[in-house]
Amino acid sequence: MLDISIPNRFRKQISIAELERAAEASLKACNRPLTDRIALRISTDRVLREFNKKFRGLDEATDVLSFENEYDDPQDGSHMLGDILISFEKAGEQSVLGGHTLEQELEMLLVHGVLHLCGYDHGTQSEYSKMSTLQDEILAGLGNPLRKSIHEIS
Repeated sequence: MLDISIPNRFRKQISIAELERAAEASLKACNRPLTDRIALRISTDRVLREFNKKFRGLDEATDVLSFENEYDDPQDGSHMLGDILISFEKAGEQSVLGGHTLEQELEMLLVHGVLHLCGYDHGTQSEYSKMSTLQDEILAGLGNPLRKSIHEIS
């Protein structure tokens, strides 16, 4: 389900099993098959800044980016849902600022990314309400205490 790329220097601080559990819970909540594949890359602020600038026109690092790229792999017939990039450095900063663990932050960012791949967004108040509620429900089911982690529309 998750095709994960993590630099060796970050690997010891990340539970792949917990990330897989979060992705599975997110797919279930979106009524997606658990066989859907997601490419997850945990990287640096520098890499996320490059992608953010290229694809969103914002010359700044961000915590998570999602790229819908749905297709069926012609080699093995598996269904690819898309790609998620998470900044390990941003996740670390945000966990310290929020007073929770890095693992909880990474879970939340992954759930957020999967919801985007499943078509959820938070650009309007209505979209925000739906996505925020579902994200909070998924995190609660995982035992993750983070709530209202999507920035509210102003």
